[in-house]
Amino acid sequence: MKNLFVILSFLISLMCISSQSWGLPACPTSPPYHNCFATMTWKSGDKFFGEFKNNQRHGEGFYTFADGREYIGEYKNDKQHGQGTFTWLNGDKYKGQFKGGFFHGQGILIFGPDSKFSGEKYQGGFKNNKKHGQGTYFLANGEITEGIWKEGEFLYKKKQLKFTESW
Repeated sequence: MKNLFVILSFLISLMCISSQSWGLPACPTSPPYHNCFATMTWKSGDKFFGEFKNNQRHGEGFYTFADGREYIGEYKNDKQHGQGTFTWLNGDKYKGQFKGGFFHGQGILIFGPDSKFSGEKYQGGFKNNKKHGQGTYFLANGEITEGIWKEGEFLYKKKQLKFTESW
């Protein structure tokens, strides 16, 4: 029920913003779609509501996959790009930056109650859907791993600065 409220709120907000702030008209009933917004449904059951430019998803949008996964956020050239939130059926959720359809930049990945990593989360850098750069992993048992990650692997702990002089 909570997800339904969030989805409906987003869609209503998107419709208001799309039609008033940017002044984008509804897309025509058939392509080409350019500088407009539309709702599309594919044979697979996937659905998209959002903005189009040059016949591609571009701008703000909401995508629901047939299996129940959801993405709410920005698109560029038909790919998730910019700020967004991706949610899986097991409750896992990524909120942060995307680039070319991948988690890329700063974000937080929270594992849901039905995940094998339930209660855990990672906050920090991502590159191509993998932990990358400075980040912190919080385990369900309270342990914290903070440091540098590369292509999903933990490399080393963050170096602590020590001051030897007093003021």
